[in-house]
Amino acid sequence: MRQEDLFGKDHIKPLETKYTSKVKAPIYEPKNTKPIIAELINRSKSQRLISEIEISNVSNEEKRFLI
Repeated sequence: MRQEDLFGKDHIKPLETKYTSKVKAPIYEPKNTKPIIAELINRSKSQRLISEIEISNVSNEEKRFLI
């Protein structure tokens, strides 16, 4: 026998969900300003990796290949 048959539809608790049916997509709003090229990159990670390769114990031939 179903729960709704015993107690009526008023006693059924809705299933909780972690998802939503409401979706609000971000809207791109262009600005008429161009960024400075230097602001678009971050060389710190590549410089750190190159430094780690240079001080590593691999052969010079392998270091040249990696860099």
